Amino acid sequence: SPFRNINLLDSNLFKSRFTKKLRLTQWQAFELLIENKFILFAIYKMGILSFNLIIVYDIHTNTLEVDHSGFLPISKIKFDNSLLKGDSHIHARRSKIEVMNRLEDKFIDVNIDSNLVSLNTRLNIVNQPMVVSIPLSTKHTLYTEKDFMTGKGTYTHESEVHKFDDCSAIMDDHRG
Repeated sequence: SPFRNINLLDSNLFKSRFTKKLRLTQWQAFELLIENKFILFAIYKMGILSFNLIIVYDIHTNTLEVDHSGFLPISKIKFDNSLLKGDSHIHARRSKIEVMNRLEDKFIDVNIDSNLVSLNTRLNIVNQPMVVSIPLSTKHTLYTEKDFMTGKGTYTHESEVHKFDDCSAIMDDHRG
């Protein structure tokens, strides 16, 4: 049956002061299709913690090539207030994800550098963004934006550098 109340801010899960600090408040995630690779990377801000994720899946061989994730102190992540002209990044010991948001100029630059994989790409926006603002309560609203993009750049895995001239990508940004 459908959910009767999807307002997680009022659920029993977030009643204590400690669990309220663990709520997911911001994230920026990207899904890219580069030739035979599906690449997912994301940075998350969850109250007192941050989280990063890098996944690379080979479609043709049906293998997971990279599966990296980790929790970090909140001091390791940065989200600017605007996607129009602002930067987001997370710096960990084994990985770094940097996103230069320039939506007012219709592009985003992405740099990932880790001991497992690296990615440098410029993603160009090809459509109007899908933007939704969902009121969760009188004080809290979830803002979500989805953008479809194309891009080109370089992808490195296990010392093999792959240059690509065409990829499809989706950006998923949430703030709330």
